[in-house]
Amino acid sequence: SKLNHGAKETIDRLRSQGLHVGVLTRNKRENALRVATKHALSLDAVLGREDGPAKPDAHGILSLCKQFSAEPHQTLMVGDYIHDLQCARAAGAIGVLMKSHPNAESFEQYADFTIANLGGILQIVEECD
Repeated sequence: SKLNHGAKETIDRLRSQGLHVGVLTRNKRENALRVATKHALSLDAVLGREDGPAKPDAHGILSLCKQFSAEPHQTLMVGDYIHDLQCARAAGAIGVLMKSHPNAESFEQYADFTIANLGGILQIVEECD
């Protein structure tokens, strides 16, 4: 399980700014937790496919927003696939496309922001602040 470049550093910076970081995956929660533990990622929550309807349904992101007492319109949903962006839109969150997927350009129009790597999240957070 290889992390995206800058993932740990970006998560650490976001957490140091008092922001919550959660993972919403179509995979099993247990698998995501294993990766987080292996790479010493400091996450506030991890939701997997067993926790409710899968993306693109808004359920997962709305659950995380509720858990973090956050408003969806102030929440970034970062992903590399159209389901992530559809989930963000359905929840009223900000959709951020990480352009690592080979077909990313075909669903770029659904993104509020696009980034080349996870470090780009920090700039978006600054702009939205």
